[in-house]
Amino acid sequence: MIDNEALSLKKRNFIEYLLFQYKFKSRISVWLLNLIKSDFRRLDNIYFVDQPIPNHHTLELSVSETEATAIQYYDNQVDYRNTNEIFRHIAYQFPKFDIKINLPQRDARMDEILLSQLLISPDYSLHLHDLYAVTMTPQAEISLINRLQNTIDISLQIHDSEYFYRLSHLLNTLKSKSINFPTKD
Repeated sequence: MIDNEALSLKKRNFIEYLLFQYKFKSRISVWLLNLIKSDFRRLDNIYFVDQPIPNHHTLELSVSETEATAIQYYDNQVDYRNTNEIFRHIAYQFPKFDIKINLPQRDARMDEILLSQLLISPDYSLHLHDLYAVTMTPQAEISLINRLQNTIDISLQIHDSEYFYRLSHLLNTLKSKSINFPTKD
């Protein structure tokens, strides 16, 4: 039921969108995004985030219209800022890491990739807080809830308990944040 190849294609398309839509502060950001999108193994090793997770390997890239540092990579051992060492580290080490894109405003395509990752990636639980950042119309929210409920039913029919628990967790989290499904007191 989990389709990592489809998720990798979505990530690659999202990177292409970012490269076309935004001007990054650092040429290293462009190099890295092109490197990542060219290799499915690298795409499998990244996870786009709305906010960095403490003590998580994270690459932060900034577009020109923001005040944030142009490019930064940090993990438990290093903290690089605005240096070619970031490219060398990622190109030669093949680390698994999150990518935070500093944008001047909310981007619907970013919200789409955040939701896709939550629905497909086995690492969803670490990034569940991103669900609270995603903006959706009431209709889109109701549609997603219905989609989750239908997919949960399918996961039960095919006896995929891991997928059932993941989707149930997402559904409950989505309902708890939703104004369209108020909780009973």
